[in-house]
Amino acid sequence: VSVLYWRMPKNPEKAQKAKEKKERKLLEQQMKQSREKVDEAKLLMDPSEPKVPPNFVKAISVLDSAIELWGENCDAYRLRGECHRENKSLDNAIEDFSAALTIDENSLQALEGRATCFLALAKWDAAISDFSRMIEVAPHQDHAYNMRATARLQKRAPGLRLRNAELASVIEDFSQALKLNPNNFHATCNLARCYDEHNMFEEAIEQYTHALKLKDDYLYAVYRRGVAALALVETRREAAAKAESRAVAAEEVSAPTEAEVRALLDAEKAAETAAAEEQRLLQAAVADLSRIIPAEDEHTELPCVLHRSACFILLGQADRAEADVKIGASHLDPIQGDELKETTFGGTPAFLLKEALTIRKSELAALKQRDRRPTTVTSN
Repeated sequence: VSVLYWRMPKNPEKAQKAKEKKERKLLEQQMKQSREKVDEAKLLMDPSEPKVPPNFVKAISVLDSAIELWGENCDAYRLRGECHRENKSLDNAIEDFSAALTIDENSLQALEGRATCFLALAKWDAAISDFSRMIEVAPHQDHAYNMRATARLQKRAPGLRLRNAELASVIEDFSQALKLNPNNFHATCNLARCYDEHNMFEEAIEQYTHALKLKDDYLYAVYRRGVAALALVETRREAAAKAESRAVAAEEVSAPTEAEVRALLDAEKAAETAAAEEQRLLQAAVADLSRIIPAEDEHTELPCVLHRSACFILLGQADRAEADVKIGASHLDPIQGDELKETTFGGTPAFLLKEALTIRKSELAALKQRDRRPTTVTSN
């Protein structure tokens, strides 16, 4: 006799919960394994042993596995983006950083990683956008302000200055970075360079000096501070010469009034003060430039030598100026033809230095001519 057993139907709700529990457990296991892969990749990217080099190719392979295990692992995408960036595969890096930002739109590391790739590809607006987003997420982070200003500086056409509004925004960003972190060395140097390139030499000197307080062996800041001091003196002398020319022209038209005489006397006093300040600036420039120039191999820093000769000429020190001009001439005069474009000294093409040398020779000859003029003595 066969007996039929009747089964109670399964509870669909209970079965669904069991299924979800099983899937959740599997996902948790996959997430755990994915995170372990990320940790493994980190060691490949930054080995704990000092003599072991990073292995970004192998790290990418490990991170591929991490993403296969768990497609929502933001760190895996971000780190793979960093590996691609280190391998100069910038488009792949941008793709991975973007994937990380799809998972976590506020990831500062992914935003910065993608922004630096955009910078390398000269995609200035995209870089600025990412740095701006970083500032929105973390408004007290000085690094983002510095980098956004840097991107805005690099966006301009080569050789052109920023317009006033653009320059103001760049200076504001660098200044905000320094307000948040006065010891931000890179922001200090970048602000100094910005002032320097826009002929704001006093401000540039101040920032180069601050940079050297943070890092006293940063020779580029020493060099640029010296050049900025020289440029400031030259600019002031040009302005003074124009003002004097206008004053002479005005005197030829009509006799000066009493107020104009007083103004002239005040101007003479101001000129005396300015002359003393010029002496200080030029001597400081000589000290900075001399710090760069090697005692035995001056020719390796010919740009500094020729800048220093200009300082000596403005100081009226013909002998010292002539010594520097001779150094320049001994290395530049023999170079002719196409070799002028192919040869560099201190990173500067020889043909540009030869043009500067020609100017220095002319200025030195004029200085010597003035020194030879007889002094007129008036007797009562």
